[in-house]
Amino acid sequence: MASHLIEDTRFMIYAPVIMNSDVLIYSITDMEQISHIGISQGRKHLSKMVSEAYPQITEISEISPRVLGYSLETGQIDAAVMDITKAVLVPGTSIAPISDEDYISYVLVVRKDVVDTDPFRKFVDAYNKTVRELSRTGKFSEDINAGGVLPDSVHIKFLEI
Repeated sequence: MASHLIEDTRFMIYAPVIMNSDVLIYSITDMEQISHIGISQGRKHLSKMVSEAYPQITEISEISPRVLGYSLETGQIDAAVMDITKAVLVPGTSIAPISDEDYISYVLVVRKDVVDTDPFRKFVDAYNKTVRELSRTGKFSEDINAGGVLPDSVHIKFLEI
């Protein structure tokens, strides 16, 4: 999380950059049977969203991100919350959004002294051009879809800064 970085007054949150990138992965065929989920340590803020979207969940365990997939595979949990870039790599699972509402997944944290520099402005221009290209062509959705596992209900958004 960015909050520990901005405790240092040299840094600031410049802008949100990605929305809706955390997803719920599961291998159970009936989502109503999901009652125990794993969430990465330090990501408790996602618990409320998941609980609101899936009221049948009765237990949420904080687990090391390294073993979330293993915990799901061995049946220690019914589902796991993870970033979409990791979720598409877990075989034999389905993917669902963790919320019906948009939420910020990632922000850009910068040193305050670089914000008004030419290199940073060039970075912002290049970043925004990339975001427009990804949005225009749907390239990210195609690339990340990895064999059609990404449902239409998952709406990852890259934001211009």
